[in-house]
Amino acid sequence: MNKENLKEFGLWVYKNVFVKYLQFRYRTTLLTLARLTLVVLAKEVVVPFLYWLCVVYNAIWPNTCLNGVLEAIQVACVPSTTEIIIAILAVVVLLIVAFFEYRDEKRKVDLLTDVYIPYTDGIFSYLDVESYHDWTYHLALNGNTILGDHQYDDLEELIKYLKSRLGHEQYEQIDKLYHNLSNVVTDILFIFAKYGEVQANRITIRKFYKDLSFNPNYQKDLEWYNAIVMLISDLVFEQTRICNLILKKIREVHPDYLVHVGVLMVDSDQSHNIYTVEEEDIVEYSGLMNFMVERETRSYHMGSGSFDI
Repeated sequence: MNKENLKEFGLWVYKNVFVKYLQFRYRTTLLTLARLTLVVLAKEVVVPFLYWLCVVYNAIWPNTCLNGVLEAIQVACVPSTTEIIIAILAVVVLLIVAFFEYRDEKRKVDLLTDVYIPYTDGIFSYLDVESYHDWTYHLALNGNTILGDHQYDDLEELIKYLKSRLGHEQYEQIDKLYHNLSNVVTDILFIFAKYGEVQANRITIRKFYKDLSFNPNYQKDLEWYNAIVMLISDLVFEQTRICNLILKKIREVHPDYLVHVGVLMVDSDQSHNIYTVEEEDIVEYSGLMNFMVERETRSYHMGSGSFDI
């Protein structure tokens, strides 16, 4: 470990061992146990230091009362050889545990920086993150369910990209979010493949309720059409919530990641576009049919009920 790394490790120990110990903020059980050695240090290092400070003070400014107190507590405050050895071992144990915790955390940060941020850069490139609000609004909310053909192609490429990502230990949460995102986008394109029609350079959901000049099932077909387009809207919001949770996970370590983008938005209400705190660790996209039911448990949804797509 070079000088720079040693300095970095020292700062990490100060922030994550000493300061958080005093604040009763514990990172792991192992590190919590290791921090108990600080109690030993308080007895074998701090207490003797304070005792000898008082001895020096009494030598410079003699005080009979203080001298009596110092003689009475000398045995308790001056460590024996055994106690000194115990204190040294306590320091060794604390540093060993802290080093392994530091190395593990540094590995996670490096993995996030070197692997998952480039992964996510690729994902957001396919999602055209700079224009995300514009194209998702036209897809989910403008009333015509419009998807540009170039965006359709990008979403197809995104699915391939997501499926080819390698997972890593300790990043199972982000890996799962990638998996969920792939499934959501796959289902959006599945609906477009089944009900979409090409118009110039865009794809829309065909208004099949207007296929006949006189449609005896007009009202039923219209309700079916509305159910389909609202399902697409709910899928787009789910896609957006997943993306924002990926951003949140990365920003826990790199707060400035895509700071100019902020929160991805389909509509103007931020709460519609993110999971609630309660949802973050429990939601899972488990297929189109299940989502039709589960969307009603989300903080925001446009459609309801399930149907044979």
